[in-house]
Amino acid sequence: MDRGGFEPPTCPNLEFFAKGLDDILYPTRLDDRPFGSSTSDLLKDVQNSSSMPDAGVAYRVLTKSEPNKGSKGRWFDGYMRVRGWESGYPSVQKLLDHLSRRTQSESSRIQYLQTLATLCRRENRNPDRLVRMSRHEAEDAVQSYLDGMAKHGRSKRWINVTMHILMTFFRANGFKKQKELELERQYLPVRYRKRSEYIPLPSEIGRMVTAGRTLSEKALVVFIYESGLRNSTARAVRYADIKDELDMGLDIVHVPVRSNMKEVDPDAAKGRLEYDPFIGREAVKAVKAHVAYVEERTGKPFPPGWPLLLGQRMTGTPMKKCSLGEIVKKLARTAGIERWRDVYPHCLRKAFENALRNSGLDWKDQEILMGHVLPGSMDTYLDKTRTEEFREKYAKVRFFPEGTVTKNEMLDAMRREILALAGYTEDETKKMGDLSRFSKEEMDRMIDTKWQEKRTGLTNGQTQKVVASSEVRRHVEEGWEFVTWLDEQRHEAVVRLPK
Repeated sequence: MDRGGFEPPTCPNLEFFAKGLDDILYPTRLDDRPFGSSTSDLLKDVQNSSSMPDAGVAYRVLTKSEPNKGSKGRWFDGYMRVRGWESGYPSVQKLLDHLSRRTQSESSRIQYLQTLATLCRRENRNPDRLVRMSRHEAEDAVQSYLDGMAKHGRSKRWINVTMHILMTFFRANGFKKQKELELERQYLPVRYRKRSEYIPLPSEIGRMVTAGRTLSEKALVVFIYESGLRNSTARAVRYADIKDELDMGLDIVHVPVRSNMKEVDPDAAKGRLEYDPFIGREAVKAVKAHVAYVEERTGKPFPPGWPLLLGQRMTGTPMKKCSLGEIVKKLARTAGIERWRDVYPHCLRKAFENALRNSGLDWKDQEILMGHVLPGSMDTYLDKTRTEEFREKYAKVRFFPEGTVTKNEMLDAMRREILALAGYTEDETKKMGDLSRFSKEEMDRMIDTKWQEKRTGLTNGQTQKVVASSEVRRHVEEGWEFVTWLDEQRHEAVVRLPK
């Protein structure tokens, strides 16, 4: 592997080392990890050096099992002398001003800065030195970088996006008209896709829901499927966004997508497009069960300002993008989906689109519920106040058609989780059979019975018990009735629940 004179050391994990170095030279995705992570430490070594770091040091850094907790900030912030939308490099400031005049998108700012910093690192030039190159020098540098991405197997679409970003940077710094860079794009075949994907069927999604180990995992799948939200937008939904309609007991709940979601996740509300999706009956039940589960775990009411999909520690931080992907893939595997490796959160959004199409909705209504912009002037004339009308149309969509393993199985699985939280063992719930057959009143009685058992220590309908003499006073103060002493020495006594 050609590294420009840099040879990695002989080591048992050479393949991992080479891949880690490839990701640094030719990133496959946005890398906004904070300073202190194992990869960002190596990136800082690279950015502060005119050559590649010592091979042994690089190998040790890349193979750290635990990242260090360092100061906040992305690896390229110091490299680009950036603080927010301000930069110490005039060339970078011109790029940021250009982006600011457009969407002021935080995710775009991150993507542009990382891409530019990667080129600077490869060329061993700071941004101001890049724009002082001649047109032909700049073309050679950028085209060489793009070709390097192709040789290392990067997606054609990602390469073309990288080209657009770098051309925008040079264009913002005077490379226009006769000085415009002439670069060759990657040809994209029809329906090109580098990463294969599998869109699960409704029955398979139902199995994914029942495969969830917790109520939160179950709710996650059905919430994304019935709302059709993108990964980042789903993770940016706050409990307050849907709490009022959940409390009202509605079967179809409005999930407003607004630009302020970017405060939770910069990638949320793509293009700052605001629209009004919904979740259906099964998702509403799952979300309510998820909220109750979180409240049981944390011992306090679910704060309205918290994101609905929480991180593992349930401290108010939103779930990470990679964590959501891992959970979806794990549930697909547990559900027995043969191509589970190809199931991603976005596949659930595409399954949502299939459900809309199969329900016979008008194509414009489908596009609106998907959060797409209608072509031409259609979007300009769209009435943005028709929320209730779209609620009625959404109610006609059948996400889990009859015959799929969904409604009763989901209800049964959710109730098993609720009974487990109340104190029932797995054997006890198995003996009850299908829990979906019980009414709400019967479920309440079962939960109340178990709570009474835990509080009193009585089982199987008993109303009295034997306690030590030292415990008699406390039981009487708690409302128990004294019955009799068991022996003359009064070592033990019988107490009973009041009639």
